[in-house]
Formats: sequence, C-alpha cells, structure tokens
Amino acid sequence: MVDRHDDGHGPEQLAGGDGPRLNWTAVAVVVVLIAAAVVLARSAHHEKTAAADRHQHAVPPAPAPTSPVIKVGTIFLAHMLQCTRTDHRHQLSVAVGVTNLGSHSLTLLNATGITSDAVLVQPLGVRIGTDGCASSTLEHPVRIGPGRDAVLTLAFRVGASCPRHALVSARVSFDGGSAGVVHADSSQLENLDRLDFVQCAARA
Repeated sequence: MVDRHDDGHGPEQLAGGDGPRLNWTAVAVVVVLIAAAVVLARSAHHEKTAAADRHQHAVPPAPAPTSPVIKVGTIFLAHMLQCTRTDHRHQLSVAVGVTNLGSHSLTLLNATGITSDAVLVQPLGVRIGTDGCASSTLEHPVRIGPGRDAVLTLAFRVGASCPRHALVSARVSFDGGSAGVVHADSSQLENLDRLDFVQCAARA
C-alpha cells in the first residue's frame, strides 16, 4: 500500500538534498579560479622581475669611436724666417711650421694667409709640404702623425705703399672630430720694412 504522506515529501527531500551539493560545487569552482588567478599573477610578476634584472645587468653598448678632439697645446705653429722670400717689390712668401704635439694624428684641411691691412699686403695662396720650405707640395688634406711636422708657405702681394705697419700670419684649419673644424692662428710676423722693400726706401 502506497503512503501518500511519503509521496508528498519525496520530491521536496530530493530537491532539498541537491541544493547544498550545487552550492559546494560552485564554491569549489570559484576557489579553483582564484587559485589559478593567483598563480598567473605570481608568474607574471616573476617574469617581470626577471626581465628587469636582465635589463639592469645588461652591458650597455660601447659608444661609436670618434675622431680625437684637438685640444689647446697639441699644435705648435712657428714662423720659419729662413724660408721668407721676397723680390723686395711686390712678392712676399713666408713659411709657418706646423708640429703635432699630441698623441693622435691630425688632419690639416687647409690654411689661409691673414693680413692686418689688405691694401698694404694682400694674401694670395698657400702651399703645404713636409720638407724644407714646402718646396714639394702635398694635396689637401694632409695627415700629420704624432710628433711630425708640416710646412705652410703663404704667398702675399705687397702694394704700392711701404708695408711697414702691416702684420701677416697664418690661419690653419684642422679636422677636430666631434668639435668640427678647428682653427689655429700663428703669431704675427711684423716689421716687414726690414725686408728692404723699395716702397719703404723711397718713403725714407
């Protein structure tokens, strides 16, 4: 004989028994997801820390080599009086010795004559050599090794007036590496009237 009281509560007991099991399953899934998220977060943090350590201990690349910068005191310029030439009228040439006192080779790019009075004395041109009074010329630019010399012979034209108070010198241009083109000026050669120009004798 079927008990109606039991029939009425069977489904309720079945439904009530499945409810807690479903809740525990959901809780377990959430716990697993949280644990996986924690593991992933720790893994990402470890990878970031390792990358930072690798970057911190990485050896920086060496800078690209550049040409040496010319410093004051590495170039010596001196007038070579024994190489002064003139016709005592309008032609004048003076020589300047260039000595590399540094520990690196220098590249002499060019040189120009400088005058304090372009009416009295006008610069014309320059020859660059390595022997004597630059009798044998070299093509520009000229490489000057450590402790080596070059010779500049600068040509000037003397005007119709006595160049007694005119001053002449040389401006030399070098490749200064990262500093660009570097200029060095020689001392000024004065008292040109001692060269016995006819213009000065006529005035006297």
